[in-house]
Amino acid sequence: MIMYKREEFLQSTDCVKQSLARENAGLDWNYAIAKRIDRDLHERLLPFDSSLLIDFAPVLPLISSGYFHTARGIIEGLTVENEELNEIKEWLLQTLEEADETEDA
Repeated sequence: MIMYKREEFLQSTDCVKQSLARENAGLDWNYAIAKRIDRDLHERLLPFDSSLLIDFAPVLPLISSGYFHTARGIIEGLTVENEELNEIKEWLLQTLEEADETEDA
């Protein structure tokens, strides 16, 4: 399982991850980790037809900009009938909650 929590990066044995976490806290952490979350989300969405992804479109810029709390609010309101997409929705909600440093700041 890929972790996005700043604390996990601080405790990592990977120097690059440690540096990223040390140099960024709060909203800066959200900005820093947003690229990884955005990339991982897009990789998960690639197999789906674009017509199934219309509901996800409004949250993509929010995620890539680090506005995880706002994105979670929109995602929570989505009704996803496709089982595989629903699993991605749940993964995304968990990921954004885990990564969001503004809730603790």
